[in-house]
Amino acid sequence: MPPLVAVERGLYSARTNAEDDGWPEAVIGPLGGLHQIWDGKRPDDPKRGYHAPRAMTTEDIKNLVADFAKAAQRAVEVGVDIIEIHGAHGYLLHQFLSPITNRRTDSYGGSFENRTRIPIEVTKSIRAVVPGTMPVFLRISATDWMEKTALGKELGWGLGTRRAQLAR
Repeated sequence: MPPLVAVERGLYSARTNAEDDGWPEAVIGPLGGLHQIWDGKRPDDPKRGYHAPRAMTTEDIKNLVADFAKAAQRAVEVGVDIIEIHGAHGYLLHQFLSPITNRRTDSYGGSFENRTRIPIEVTKSIRAVVPGTMPVFLRISATDWMEKTALGKELGWGLGTRRAQLAR
């Protein structure tokens, strides 16, 4: 639901259903389940919250990569000069990059190499369909902004995390 609609209802967040023109069955992420709801509100909370995501399958990921390429093709057709892939600010690609939100055990989770797999596949799929002279950027967040939390100290990335300090 658009944030302004939630605010108009006096809520921080609100779930939408088909009757609200929402698509709750399409809420996806690296992992799924109630523990992955961003605002932490359970489905029975009267203040409502976000829908629990469904964990993406390998087929979902392959479709997503293809969809990025199709979007880039459409952008070229309408005269866009630069493509920027948004892998930051908690959006889906950032969720795959982050060791906090991506604890998958397949080839798209775990090691840094595996967590970077989907952004690399997206970038390659876009590069394959745009002119060779067109710049393609990938915006990433260099931190999860969770350095002060227990989870961030254990798993997070950023300048203040133990992992970043060990890598220096």
